[in-house]
Amino acid sequence: MGRHHRALHPPPPLGPGRRAHRSQIRVRTQRLCYLASPEEAKLRYGEAVRNRYVSVTGNEFGTATLEGRDLPPDRAQAAYQRLTRLARKLKQKGE
Repeated sequence: MGRHHRALHPPPPLGPGRRAHRSQIRVRTQRLCYLASPEEAKLRYGEAVRNRYVSVTGNEFGTATLEGRDLPPDRAQAAYQRLTRLARKLKQKGE
């Protein structure tokens, strides 16, 4: 089932004795909110797209903090993986 198709159906119950992780609860809640009001969900998404940004700020350690907000999840994940690889290489070199 594709992600767009899944969004149109309520999440299945967890089952007896199963506990949900915070991220699972967030995803389930988002899906239920979408089902309750798809038009409002589309408006919120459009607002998030308009408010997207990436920023870099220096911190008290002489390093920088990189932050991205309201980015497409797949691109944010790809950027995270690239930056993680870069950080590991720098760490291996002693930087």
